[in-house]
Amino acid sequence: MITGGAGFIGFHLALSLKEDGHKVVCIDNFNDFVHAPDLKHHRSDILKSKGIFVENFDIGIRHNIEPLFGAYRPTTVIHLAGHSGVRKSYGKAKPYIENNILATHNFIELCEQWPIQNLLYASTPEAEKSISPYGYASAANESQFKVSTIFKNVGMRLSSVYGPWGRPDMALFKFSNAMTFNEPINVYNEGDMKRDLIYIDDAVDAIKLIMDEVIKTNNPMKEIYSIGSGEQVKLLDFITEIENNYNYKFKKVMHPMYPAETKETLSDITKLQELGWNPKTSIKEGIKNFCDWYIDYRDN
Repeated sequence: MITGGAGFIGFHLALSLKEDGHKVVCIDNFNDFVHAPDLKHHRSDILKSKGIFVENFDIGIRHNIEPLFGAYRPTTVIHLAGHSGVRKSYGKAKPYIENNILATHNFIELCEQWPIQNLLYASTPEAEKSISPYGYASAANESQFKVSTIFKNVGMRLSSVYGPWGRPDMALFKFSNAMTFNEPINVYNEGDMKRDLIYIDDAVDAIKLIMDEVIKTNNPMKEIYSIGSGEQVKLLDFITEIENNYNYKFKKVMHPMYPAETKETLSDITKLQELGWNPKTSIKEGIKNFCDWYIDYRDN
């Protein structure tokens, strides 16, 4: 069972797990908080065409989703649902408290009572810094699961994930839309920023590896894994690579640092590497894959 299954990561993960032979059900409420839900519905249509169940429910409303546990009887849950976005959350704490903290509390209670033995949940490197509502909601989620009675639960601090079918509020999609409409792009901290970026296929492989580790472990498990490339990409280099793929030059509007963001991100992927994992997709290859997909999706 994947919550947030029609989201970017949930969509790719569900397809990959189905291809591996798992039975998969996705739950999503198709909200429009971060972006218009059209993309989620397009992803959902693809999931359904592959024989994956997609249920339109809000996990924060317990009496709605409780029957789904009886109907599908999940043995493993991957909890990805919740409002995303560091910048989006700035000055908007209430929706993150309601949809990330309180909804997760309701969902944890249901998983405890079912009971679910194997659970993975999404978090963020921002959980350590907590300088935005998104960050402190993630920190709260980690605490919620730490004190829960779910026998095995593992947090996944995902760095910036990118790739085809990605979120329209993320830089790669936003910059591509700016190219389409010949609009300028906003560049924060005068471009002096670095990000740990991980391609979606690598992120999915990492999640599946962690899931397998959780399932095969017989002892109680409450761990945190960081999922990223373990490398940094300069923002201006990132922009240049997009320009090269589109053969287009952006007009850049320089801004100071956005209050809710950090200058640099870098994931410590040592624990994942100890499981034999390393990312395979270069930033050059990953951006090309997205740009090729974007043009096809935009034009069709």
